Amino acid sequence: MMAQFRIWTLLVLLACGAAPVVAQDAEWVVTNSWSGTGSQQTDMFFVTAAKWRVIYRPQGKGPFAIELNRESGHDPAMVTDQKGTAIYAGRRSFTGSGRHYFEVRTEAASWEVVVEQLLTPVQQWQLVQLVKQDVPSLSRIATWTGTTGEEEFEVRIPRGSWRLFVNVAGAGEANVTVSRVGEDGTKPILHLARLTAGDSSTWIHESGTFRVRLQAGENCEWKLDVCIAK
Repeated sequence: MMAQFRIWTLLVLLACGAAPVVAQDAEWVVTNSWSGTGSQQTDMFFVTAAKWRVIYRPQGKGPFAIELNRESGHDPAMVTDQKGTAIYAGRRSFTGSGRHYFEVRTEAASWEVVVEQLLTPVQQWQLVQLVKQDVPSLSRIATWTGTTGEEEFEVRIPRGSWRLFVNVAGAGEANVTVSRVGEDGTKPILHLARLTAGDSSTWIHESGTFRVRLQAGENCEWKLDVCIAK
């Protein structure tokens, strides 16, 4: 499901003694990728390149949309907004550095999202060092378990981002919906669809009170963990 940060190629040769300095030509490097089914939010990722691009590959039926959000929450940008049932892969280019996350919105389509940055070898090394220093430390605040059927839970996040982990066991499938609880009732914000045996997770970059609803099919066991960033 949600893939971890990865850099496919990192070959950095720095001048040392009599060693020659390698050319510093920039190249497109995959720095982040995620995949899933349904609506999710990705973890925060760093952009250090002046030029970068997002490649998206949805499968299934729409609607399908991806929104790029800054850590500050200001000036969100639509990567794609496909309202019909037919959905297509594509790419969008961006400029400027910063810290961002994606919100993928779809009812049941599966998808892959890839970030590529135009980086020199030294810039690749600098990005790796930056990411190493920014690994979030998580603290678990709630755990729920169950089997076939429907369950609903409520959790309050006082501040910052939080992460929902889902473990499914058995032959059945599970669906998880996260809704914000407010004065105007509940507002669905995320939907993890058709989860099969294995581990899945999503970030929620909002605080407040949330309702988590899980529907599990026959022969399905599950466990939910809510963790907050320290």
